[in-house]
Amino acid sequence: MRPLLFLVNGVAELKPDMTTALLLHEAARRPEGAAVATVDGLDVADHGLRVRARWVVAGATSAGTLARARRAPLESLPLDAFTVVVRTNPGRDPRGWAHEHLLDVLRVAALRGVRVVNDPDALSVASSKLFLCSFPVSVRPETLVSSDPAELRAFCASQPGPTVLKPLHGTRGRDVFKVQPGLEPNLNAILDVLTRDGVAMAQAWLPDGPQGDTRVVMLDGAILEQGGVPCAVQRRPPEGDFRSNIAVGGRAVRATLTDAQRESCALIGAQLRQRGLRLV
Repeated sequence: MRPLLFLVNGVAELKPDMTTALLLHEAARRPEGAAVATVDGLDVADHGLRVRARWVVAGATSAGTLARARRAPLESLPLDAFTVVVRTNPGRDPRGWAHEHLLDVLRVAALRGVRVVNDPDALSVASSKLFLCSFPVSVRPETLVSSDPAELRAFCASQPGPTVLKPLHGTRGRDVFKVQPGLEPNLNAILDVLTRDGVAMAQAWLPDGPQGDTRVVMLDGAILEQGGVPCAVQRRPPEGDFRSNIAVGGRAVRATLTDAQRESCALIGAQLRQRGLRLV
């Protein structure tokens, strides 16, 4: 088997309890080995595709592994020596060009026989929250995506309960608002902020919203489990906030999946697998 190459926004940004860091730690412990590189580390030359990467030596913990990875020297290595695992987040990185270049190079690599997880074309399609609209309403909130403040305002007014407004591209709970129908005096200002430079998403508030959200790791369209326990966490919002993002104070606890959640995962997983999104 080929060693795994993890592509990330930046090695310094990784934290020991992140999924990517834990995957990197486990991969480094295996005989095949692992390396890590950033989104701007891919080169295209006449003699082949290359990556400027750091070999990762496993430490006793994921924190130790990350520390060793950060100290490791950069080496120029042939990309086809690896199985490539893409663990990037364009929404957290202002270098949009780097992510576009990354996917372009990985498309070429895949055509040349390099195994890439996830499929570069699928990653491009799933790069914004608009991807959620490809799933039926039975597994997502009622949604409107628009750059027209009037349309967004009408959607909010049509809801029997609150509406969540957010930028189409974004992460970490930034610029996410919850508004009550007819009771938000700053609605026009909020919509102005969200549509000034792009497109906004409006979603109906779900009754279970105060309990936070559940993140589930899916592998090849199925829930990843260890010893019969699903790899899932529930993110709970902090007091005084409706957002459950860890970046704004949310906390993660082990999740127990309901039958309804498992049914949703099965429906979503089939489409993810078909698109080539193997690790989600």
